[in-house]
This record gives sequence, C-alpha cells and structure tokens, in this order.
Amino acid sequence: MPTPSPSPAKLSCALRMVVVISSVVALALLWVSLFGAIRNLEEVALERLKIQSQRKVNALSSAVQATMDYYDLSVLVAREAAPQGAESFTRQSRIMSENLAVADGARMFLVEDEHIVASSTGPVPRSYVGDRNYFRLLIRSKKDLLVLDPPIMSRISSTWIVPFARGVYRDDKLTNMVVLSIPLNSLQKRIERYLESTHEVVSLLTPDGQFILRTGNPEEIFGKRVPPNRYYLQHPELKTGAIVTTETSDGSAHLIAWTRLPGDQIALSSLVLDEALAPLKPILRRMKFTGAAISALILALVGILLFILSYTERLARQGHDNALQFRTLFDTMREGVIELDRQNRITQVNPAFTAITGYAAADVSGQTADMLSPVRDDARNLVQLSAQWDAGNTGSREGDFDGLRALDDAGRFFTAHAVFAGNIAHDRRLVLLTDVSAERRKEEKIWYDANFDPLTGLANRALLLNRLELMIPHVQAHQCGLAVLFIDLDYFVPISEKNGVAISNRLLYEVARRLHEIFHEEDTVAHLQLDQFGILFSDFGASSVAERIAARVVSMISDPFTVDAEGSQIEITCSVGLARYPEQGMSAGTLLQAAEQAMLRAKDKGRSHWSS
Repeated sequence: MPTPSPSPAKLSCALRMVVVISSVVALALLWVSLFGAIRNLEEVALERLKIQSQRKVNALSSAVQATMDYYDLSVLVAREAAPQGAESFTRQSRIMSENLAVADGARMFLVEDEHIVASSTGPVPRSYVGDRNYFRLLIRSKKDLLVLDPPIMSRISSTWIVPFARGVYRDDKLTNMVVLSIPLNSLQKRIERYLESTHEVVSLLTPDGQFILRTGNPEEIFGKRVPPNRYYLQHPELKTGAIVTTETSDGSAHLIAWTRLPGDQIALSSLVLDEALAPLKPILRRMKFTGAAISALILALVGILLFILSYTERLARQGHDNALQFRTLFDTMREGVIELDRQNRITQVNPAFTAITGYAAADVSGQTADMLSPVRDDARNLVQLSAQWDAGNTGSREGDFDGLRALDDAGRFFTAHAVFAGNIAHDRRLVLLTDVSAERRKEEKIWYDANFDPLTGLANRALLLNRLELMIPHVQAHQCGLAVLFIDLDYFVPISEKNGVAISNRLLYEVARRLHEIFHEEDTVAHLQLDQFGILFSDFGASSVAERIAARVVSMISDPFTVDAEGSQIEITCSVGLARYPEQGMSAGTLLQAAEQAMLRAKDKGRSHWSS
C-alpha cells in the first residue's frame, strides 16, 4: 500500500523538472556515446586493416622468399657445371632453364675475370661486369651467399633485369660467378598476383632502403632509395610491423606494413588510409543520422510526457484524498494487516499486527515474511503460502501457517487471508492476519491423543495399522517389501506385580526408548498394548536382513534396564515374531496377525527367541 503523497502539486512539478533534466542528460549521453562508438569503430577498422596488411605482406614475403629459393636452386645446380668449363656450363644451365621454367626471358651467365664467358642461350659477346654491385659484393664477401641486386640495365639484352648471383669456389677461393638474370616485368607480375586492392603498393627493398622492385610504375624508382628516417629502417631489430604515417611523398596518411626476409630484404605494403577506409564512411553517416532521429524522437516524447503530467495532476490530487481515507481504514482495522512485495518482503504493517505478533513495524520492515515462522524443516511459513497464491493475482486466497510471537518461544498458528485488490499495485498484496493458536493446539492434541501412546510417546496400534495400509501400495508400486515385528515382553506381569506400577511403567518407557534407538526415523515403532510392541520397516529383499534385525531386538532387550535414580536394574527378555509382505499377508490386519502368530511360536521355543 503506497504511502500518501503530502502534496500532489509539488510532486507533479518535481516530475516535470526530472523529465526535462533527464531528457537533457539523455541527449548528452546519446551523442557522447555516439561519437565514442564512431571513434571506436574507426579504431577497430584501422586495427583490422593493420592485421590484414600485415598478413598480406607476410604472405607476400613468403612468396618472394620461395621465388628466391627457387631461383637460388637453379643457380646452385648450374654452378655445379661451372668448374668443367663454359661448354659444360652452357649445357647444364640450358637444361635448368628449360626444365625448371625459371621465368620468361631468364638467362644464366658464367662470369670469369670480370667478364661474361658463357650463357644458357649459347655464345655471347664477352661483356664486362666488374662494375656491377653483385660482383663487388661477392669479391668482398668471405661467405658463399646469394646476392640479390636492385634492377639494372642488361648490356646484352638492353632490358631491365634483377640479377641473382653466387660465387664459384675452388679450394675456398672465388674463381668464377654464376649470375641468373630475371626480367623485371616477370618478377613484377609474380608479385602483383598476391594483391587484392588497386590502392595497395608493394615494394621490395634492400636492407639499406634501396628499391629492388615496386608494383605500379617500377621505372619511377630505378636507382632510388627510401629516406633513411623511415621507421622500419631506423629499427632493424623489428622483423615485422605496421604503422600509420604521413611521412610519404604525397603527404597523405598511409598504412605501412613490413616484414624482413631471411636475407634482410624488406617486403613493404603501403595503403592510402582514406581510400582503404572509404567503405566505412556510409556506416558513419548512417550512425549520425540515426543519432539525430533518436534525438528528435526523445524531444517529441518529452513533449508528450509533459502534457500527460499536466493532465494527470488533477487525478493525483484525487488519489491523494483516497489514500488518506485508505490509511485511516488500514490503521484502525482489528485484524493484523501485512503488505508484501513480489519478493515477499514486508513493506508495511498496521498496529493490529504489532498487537498480534509483538513485532513493531520497524522490526519487520524490509524483512521477508518467513521471519514470522520458526526455523524448522516441517514449519509452514507465509512465503510458502504466498507461492501457492501466485497462480492468480485477483480476488482473494486463504491459508494458515506456523508462526512465532516476538520474544516468545512458544509456537503460534496464524490464519492468513490474502487480498489482491484493484487499487493495490500489481507487485503488492495485502495479507490479513488472525491468531488461531489456541484452536490449532486443541486440534493437534486431539490428533496426538488418538495416534500416540501417552506413556512411551510411541505410535499406538491404530497409527501403526494406518501407516501399514499406506505402505502397502507404495511397496507394490516400487516392487519392494516390508516387514513387521511383533514383540512381547516375557514374564512382564510377574515383574510388574513384584515391582509396582511406577517401576513397570519406567521399564516400558526404557524398552520403548531402546527400540526407538535401534530403528531409523522412517521406520514405525509402536506400543500396541501393555507389554507388546510392533515395528514396521522396509524389507529390501535380502533374506537375512530382517532376521538379523529380529535377532538384534531379542539381544538388546535382554540387556539389563536401569529403572530408577539409584541405578536399580531389571532384566527381562522378549519373544519376537517376524512377518513379511506379501509372503505372510496382503493387508495390514493379516500381516500384523501373522507377526503375532510368529511371536507365539517364538514363545513356544522357550522365550527369548524370534520366529517367522
């Protein structure tokens, strides 16, 4: 039940202020979030481009390295024939060129004394190569390595070629050189097969930044090198990487990705950033348009809401008056009233509730309704009752539960009547509380007296037969068994006459306690009459289990019993009869009778025995 508002007009004014401020905050958050999302989207797209460019340049470097290894293999095979002379080299290199299909227009040369002396295509003019870079590198080098030079103009074919050269060694001394010349256009076509974007420019550089080849217009870079301040040149320790830079020839932002080959050559990929991010621009425009549309919608909704608030202000005044009347009724009712929310938390109580339970409103506010009940597994509480009511939320429901009064250990019993009224919010319910403890205890005493023995506290014969009748359908359904013991104390009457009623009753109580300790809680131990007891327990089919239990009963009853505070002891024995369902009976009465007959047979054996 909502607390009445002291001033509907002030509440309406406050709501208008909240709506206006909230709309301004919402619009600010919307545009801050929108620009943040745009910035994040651009960053994600750029990071994706970096990853893609890095992957492409890695794949390109692998392809270039594989091509170089392929060419190097041709050079190595042809080099084997160089020591046998020019004719042998020409024959071997021609075979390599024809069988390996190195490249269109590729030729192999044998260099001796700074001049070409043999070719894979046959006799060639004696051409001077002592000024070539690869010649100078191999002369200075102490290692057997493959030298890859930037493009040069061939003096034989007058075309641009890329030379691959290795030395020919005899006794660890350089004697000749084998040179494989690959036409530049063949290498460029091979590289361009790996490109997916027309905006992408791929280059292959020497370790010091000189161009070996470049896609697009390779003639523009012949004999040129990149500026030495490039990031990938200043950090030779970085084998691979990707950066955005404006230090380019056209001054625009480029995405540069690179990787270093095993020979320290640099494979480079360059993308114009604006062109690469062009597909993202329509998405960003749509996001801004959506933000503008949402802003317009928010403003329209705010206008409608302000109009509704103005219209409902009059209704709020009327509701305020009704709430005051309802509060008066709430506070003056004789029944205890509890208001519960959907989580069964107590939100309000009336003065009558405090009078019934002893709990003040401050003690229970915000607490769950189960605090009104004792903490026992078998205790019914208001939360459980509420769960049963949740099937519907109109009309009324009624039930009862176990309760506690504040600072009182004695159990109480309350009747709860739940009301789901039209003027109560859907997440609230009113519970009318009545204390019926006296009536409930009277009913429970009548039931207890009818089913339990007052002397021993055990079930009586009627309750044993009732539980036996209930167990029979259960064991039939689960295809298991049950057993009944009929126990008769031997010579109890003479012992009773000798020791008197008080000692006899104490003896019966101790026998009952000992029997109760032997069996499980789910078993039934009953005092049938005077010196006779009955026990009902589950029989799981093992033929020896029930017999062992019967023998154990005979044995434990035979132990002396202490019957007074002075420690006086009495010894007594018992005769036990065992009957099983369904072998000895199909009904409760016949089964108990069969157990009694078995007990009589045990007495015929001389007592202190059991029989089945």
